[in-house]
Amino acid sequence: MVYAGSVNHYRSSYGLATFSHILEAETSLTDIVFAPSAPDTVFAIAEGLTLYRSTDAGLTFDRFINLRSDVLNP
Repeated sequence: MVYAGSVNHYRSSYGLATFSHILEAETSLTDIVFAPSAPDTVFAIAEGLTLYRSTDAGLTFDRFINLRSDVLNP
């Protein structure tokens, strides 16, 4: 599985033959992390400390939390 992009993010799981648009973040992603205990759960972290979560192995992402506004400056 490969993830690519800067603000528009794409996913490929077929040997790079095709790419699917999965996420349009406000800023570039800095990390994509897979949950070892739940293989279908993927987290993507954007530069502005926004955390996105996927529960379908990265097919779709939802905004999960903004660490800067929700945690650091409540």
